[in-house]
Amino acid sequence: MHLLVLLLFGFIAFFWVFHGLRVAWGLSRLPWIKDFPPAQDEACPRISLIFAARDEEEKLPAALATLAAIDYPNLEIIAVDDRSQDATGRILDDFGLIDLSTGHHTDTSDTASQGLPGSSRFRAVHVTELPPGWLGKPHALQKAYESSTGDWLLFTDADVRFVPDALRRAVAVVQSRNLDHLTLFGDVEMVGFWETVLITFFGLAFHTANDPYRVSNPHSHRTTSSRVGPILFTARRISPPTSFSTFILWTC
Repeated sequence: MHLLVLLLFGFIAFFWVFHGLRVAWGLSRLPWIKDFPPAQDEACPRISLIFAARDEEEKLPAALATLAAIDYPNLEIIAVDDRSQDATGRILDDFGLIDLSTGHHTDTSDTASQGLPGSSRFRAVHVTELPPGWLGKPHALQKAYESSTGDWLLFTDADVRFVPDALRRAVAVVQSRNLDHLTLFGDVEMVGFWETVLITFFGLAFHTANDPYRVSNPHSHRTTSSRVGPILFTARRISPPTSFSTFILWTC
């Protein structure tokens, strides 16, 4: 019995060590977005950056600050307040009054600006009810998609923070690789020992089922992670999104 327990634990340890090394080797083969030069203005297609937020008042301001600092010439940002019970909706509305070119609030007392958003790059959509047959986040993103005008759609999360040249570099990637879909992985902010352990374990367990570096290989069946990530960059012409030229890379 004692030997059987040792063999069992030995097998479990071997499994995780083997797959841990395999995952580390596979991730090391992914390119880094910082290795691609930022696209010039004339090469920048229109991008619709879309995210849904529900009860995100704690993390939303920091993320919005990085969105305001994005250096991209042809960008619209569409945020969906998905039935929030906290100050998320107010935070988004206040952000919409900021002129992103100057960083100053629009003077709503000015009759010429009444009824107009402070920034032509940003608008908030408020969802108050969930229609039957829908889940919350897909419905919120669908509403944003319906009002978007970009040639490329960038789906992200409300707590993701961008570096200013991230979109220019992402455009450089899709143009240099002739891609229709791009998934970006970024740094994950982990606070405390147990949060670090749990998130690291989740990431390792997730990658035991697929190989991210093979996602652009049309003959590979281990491509689940191409559709999972905090930043999904997709060409609007891909509808429905069933046949992508896909790629994954690190954002930092």
